[in-house]
Amino acid sequence: MHLLVQPVMAFPASDASSPSTVVPSASAATADASDASALAHQLQLLNGYSSVVGPGWNFGASLGLQEVFNDNVFQSSSDRRWDLISVLTPSVYAYGDTQRIQLRLNYQPSVNYYARNSSLNQITPSLNATSDVIVWQDHLYLDLRATSGISSASGSTPGLGYGQTGAGTQVNSLNGLNKQNSTQYNSYEASPYFLQSFDTYGTLKVGYTYAMSTTSNSAGFVLLPVTTTGTAASQTSNQELIQFTTGSFLERMSDTVLLNGTQSQNTTTRPHPVAKRRSTQNSVATPPFLPTSSTTC
Repeated sequence: MHLLVQPVMAFPASDASSPSTVVPSASAATADASDASALAHQLQLLNGYSSVVGPGWNFGASLGLQEVFNDNVFQSSSDRRWDLISVLTPSVYAYGDTQRIQLRLNYQPSVNYYARNSSLNQITPSLNATSDVIVWQDHLYLDLRATSGISSASGSTPGLGYGQTGAGTQVNSLNGLNKQNSTQYNSYEASPYFLQSFDTYGTLKVGYTYAMSTTSNSAGFVLLPVTTTGTAASQTSNQELIQFTTGSFLERMSDTVLLNGTQSQNTTTRPHPVAKRRSTQNSVATPPFLPTSSTTC
């Protein structure tokens, strides 16, 4: 079985100087309330983690139980076996919106219990979290992201066929997937960055990102979003970034100078009767501080 590590975002696509959520200005305070509500709803549909949920902290939890009948739990064309599957889904969420911290966290593991074929029992994690922290107002920021879940190892989902569930799509026993055809993926990322404005001359951005992504065979009851046993592949990357964007002093022309470097390491670990076999591959995606420049008028 070949495991492909899910790609990780090398650097946040948005920051304090170009946020993913448009904050209304003071001049927009007189806008119609229904229009503002509709816009907020559209933003939430596009990106639930960048949407505004209200000031302060919000916490919640829920518990769901479903019974599933599957007439071919091993997904075999010759040896079809049926089973009754109990799927218990607890979930917790935390939303934070303060002057210094923005947090969106959802954790929803799924306990899959097979009445006849206990070898297929497992817990599938599902974690989505993102946080933006203001360490030093208007200057130093920290972006944190984490994702974990289960996807089809072969690329095929029962009833849907091949290629119908993309990488990172959360699937479980509810749509017929068992742990023999499932892969657990985990992705973590930390990005501290510094911003400095030089009046109308421009803005300087200096940042660093550490990202780690792992993929492994799903192997039983694993509650926390960590790598399970079996063949595993991981990728770690480091990115350094220096960027300067000119301000309004050039009037109709804007120029951006970017120095960017990325280094990555890929590791594959396979189980062995005596010891684990491990292979490591290092690569440099871009030379350290590769300069680029763009100008718009």
